[in-house]
Amino acid sequence: MAVDTVPAGFPAIPIFTTLKGDELYGFLEQVFEARLLDRHSAPDGGPAYMTIRIGDSVISVMRPLEDRPTRSALDI
Repeated sequence: MAVDTVPAGFPAIPIFTTLKGDELYGFLEQVFEARLLDRHSAPDGGPAYMTIRIGDSVISVMRPLEDRPTRSALDI
């Protein structure tokens, strides 16, 4: 039996990892009229985690864990 790993209301790619969360949000806001729903700051003031709405989709953006490498096909 298959398990649905995508939460209800989230697109097929729900989480992005980047060290440039504020820059990503600025781009998404300017180009796609994205809206910031939630933001948690890291100790340095940058975003540790953000929830962003683009149209009817919601994505999560988080800072990668420091002790683990991040692999992504998306370069932000």
